[in-house]
Amino acid sequence: MATTTPVALVTGASRGIGRGIALELARAGFSVAINYASNQPAAEECQRLCEEAKTGAATFEIFRADIARSEDRERLLDEVRARFGWIDLLVNNAGVAPRVRRDVLEADEQSFDRLIAINVKGPYFLTQAVANYWLSDPERLLSLARKPKIVTVSSVSAYAVSTNRGDYCISKAGLSMLTPLFAVRLAEPAGERRRTWAAPSPPLPKSAFLSPPGKSSTWMVDFTCTGSEPECASILT
Repeated sequence: MATTTPVALVTGASRGIGRGIALELARAGFSVAINYASNQPAAEECQRLCEEAKTGAATFEIFRADIARSEDRERLLDEVRARFGWIDLLVNNAGVAPRVRRDVLEADEQSFDRLIAINVKGPYFLTQAVANYWLSDPERLLSLARKPKIVTVSSVSAYAVSTNRGDYCISKAGLSMLTPLFAVRLAEPAGERRRTWAAPSPPLPKSAFLSPPGKSSTWMVDFTCTGSEPECASILT
């Protein structure tokens, strides 16, 4: 079902920063696809709160999918497209921390593999799928007044050392490379020169953005926020 209301897909939106982002987008007039991995009651609560906060004709649906699994990512994208007809904004927010913190000299592969799968592989290939979806219809893409965007929520752990959760630090460091990689790759298909926003390292208080030189595009945003969940979410709108 096509809609003129902007549509956002927010991963890991049932709780925390993801929920805060969904609520701010609802207040800004977006319809929101609320992705969750397992906590359906929390996702339904987020949906209810979005309904209460919304402006305009926005609608909200919950979608269960584990972004670490290829079949779940494919189904998620298919279901969101079928329900809303388009995606204007992808917010890569879903992520996990280690269940048990261990010194880097004692860490195990099981925790490492879990964090890499959810925190890096999931958003990497979901971003790939959404970007290819947009690029499959170049005429529509270039004619849009509202250009689609991809936002990736990272962490200070991308550069701040925590020796008792090295797996988490490495996963966030890898995630932070997603933004410049896709921004550079998508600059040419965008058809014109635009700016890419990327969080500086180390971050300024709350959040700050820098524009790197060279070819770029407004497709991608990567940020680190040290404020509250609503403060972080409000940056996106």
